[in-house]
Amino acid sequence: MTPENEMILKEVFLIVLDLPEDVDFQSLRRINNDKWDSLATVSLVAAIESELDLQLDTQQQERLTSYQATTLLLDELGK
Repeated sequence: MTPENEMILKEVFLIVLDLPEDVDFQSLRRINNDKWDSLATVSLVAAIESELDLQLDTQQQERLTSYQATTLLLDELGK
């Protein structure tokens, strides 16, 4: 992932999940964050698609279970 896209992705997570600036992104997972519910997942998908100009299919969307999983997916997509 490009450094610019990584900054965008972090900003998306901060805003959508209403996280503090000093959050540990590497340990950020859906199962350990109360704010990351199904609605937040839909919002993350929409924001990521909009900000990074891409379309995620259902299987790809289901892979967004953590910050690390999201970066891995975006790496695979060449973003």
